[in-house]
Amino acid sequence: MASDNQNVRTGHMAVALHVDYDACGSSSPPAVASYTVDYYGNLSYNGSMLKTAINPASMTINPQGNLLAVSAATSDPFYTNDGPGLQVFHFNGGNPITGYSNILTKDPISNIAWDKSYHLYATSHATNKLYVFTITPTSITPVAGSPFTLSGPSTLVVRPL
Repeated sequence: MASDNQNVRTGHMAVALHVDYDACGSSSPPAVASYTVDYYGNLSYNGSMLKTAINPASMTINPQGNLLAVSAATSDPFYTNDGPGLQVFHFNGGNPITGYSNILTKDPISNIAWDKSYHLYATSHATNKLYVFTITPTSITPVAGSPFTLSGPSTLVVRPL
């Protein structure tokens, strides 16, 4: 789950949902949904869930509160259509999340973080790569030279600019 951290009386959060497995071990595809959180911590839901093309493991909303990055380091063991990778969605506060990008990389992504200048950073421990994108609500551009090779990435720290 990820929150928009707007520090207002009403906030919003995105949640990855995985449907329970049936007796045969099959599952429905994972999905993301947006919830509104009021001052007292009550949750309300408005709209539909949006299916992802990856197996959501971590998520983060950009500082502007309008983009949601979702990453996955492994495939879903039961719903094998959704693998590792990185995908970005339009985050609309209490309104339903909407699609934006296809899978930006199929490499397993271990950590993701945004800075205040619409840059998304994603590390892959499995491939020792750092992916950097400039992602605005209207465009997605890999930063020149991305992905960068790292020597054993373990964590990702992004200093707000």
